[in-house]
Amino acid sequence: DQDFTAFLLFSCAPGDYCIEAANRHVFKCPPVQSMAFRREPIRTDRPPGPGTYKLPRLLGPNTVYTSASPCYSLRGRSQRGRFDEDLAKTPGPAAFPIVAVDAYKTRAPEYTMGSQPKAGAKAVKPGPADYNIGRVTLIKPQAPACTFGIRHSIYTAPLITE
Repeated sequence: DQDFTAFLLFSCAPGDYCIEAANRHVFKCPPVQSMAFRREPIRTDRPPGPGTYKLPRLLGPNTVYTSASPCYSLRGRSQRGRFDEDLAKTPGPAAFPIVAVDAYKTRAPEYTMGSQPKAGAKAVKPGPADYNIGRVTLIKPQAPACTFGIRHSIYTAPLITE
């Protein structure tokens, strides 16, 4: 009897353990269990899916992507509603404006076949003596000049005076 009571005093019970301190070096918090609710059952009364609808025809004369070959008939055409039913309503050649060719093509060259105007015949025009060809100091630092021979040649000997 005493052995049993001593066993109960020193035995390990669930309240004697401290697992928080033991698991802190592996986990940030001790393991926790939770219970979730059961999901809703799958409903069988839902509307039909896309596989239950009938697809359009893919073979034959009239399909979604192709049309039938031309069908011929012997019936006459109706004259009602045509553009030439009333000839007064049809447009004539003067009903449309003239469009310039430059609007839809590259511009064509233009030439004139007239004579030159003679309005400048009485105006004073410069003669050949009015031009000064040698005077270019307005655009260059000096006028052009001619030189005789080679002044700076690698073949000439330097001047030695003693």
